[in-house]
Amino acid sequence: AEGNKLILGPLLGSNIRSVVASARAADVPVISFSNDISAAGPDVFIMGQIPDQSIMRTIQYARSKGAQRFAVIAPDGEYGARAENAMRQAVSAYGGEVVWTERYARGNTSIVSAAQRLKSHGGYDAVLIADGARLAAQAAGVLNPSGGGDKTRLLGTELWSGESAIPAAGVMQGALFSALSDARYRRFSESYRSRFGDSPYRIATLGYDGVLLALRVAGNGWQPGRPFPTGQLTDAGGFLGLDGAFRFSSDGTDEVAA
Repeated sequence: AEGNKLILGPLLGSNIRSVVASARAADVPVISFSNDISAAGPDVFIMGQIPDQSIMRTIQYARSKGAQRFAVIAPDGEYGARAENAMRQAVSAYGGEVVWTERYARGNTSIVSAAQRLKSHGGYDAVLIADGARLAAQAAGVLNPSGGGDKTRLLGTELWSGESAIPAAGVMQGALFSALSDARYRRFSESYRSRFGDSPYRIATLGYDGVLLALRVAGNGWQPGRPFPTGQLTDAGGFLGLDGAFRFSSDGTDEVAA
């Protein structure tokens, strides 16, 4: 009603649909910071990091190091399902076998119980833990209580990026994960800390890059009050942000440069 022609946000996938209900009626595109690709569409662009690329690269590298039999511990919900599917596709592409899957509800010690169930089954040499650093370390404490001395290779996702808990936890020694470079993020974090006196969350770069994207489009001729040129979002050249080069596909999902 105030004439805005672009919405940056929301963060949570569960909030996208309620935002889109009003935005779509006003022909206003939405660039969400969520990684819930089920909400993506021709006018809803998902900027959050999805697990597919990270997991594909991690499995490929793990295979080159001899990993053969894979298991996964993943949370219930869209992210967990997508992480599991990405792992199965990667194993299909690069070889090996998926031998076991354990799911859990986020909260309490559910991931610990999932790790205990997985350990009782055995028969794997690599385990993908599809969750953030804190919960991953809890599962790792069950799977690899002796740290790097254990035989199980732990694999992670882009959720581990920039998390100091990963290198600090002895049980995570030798774990593998593929993520975006933190070089630009570190400079951003230092600037943020000097200005606000605290460290930003790792996903703060999504908001920053969202604004850079809008400024880039404005620099190409988009003016206040005019419809946002959605076609520029899917330009093959993409955009350069703190997390590197990225671009949107026609289906609304994003792709990060290798």
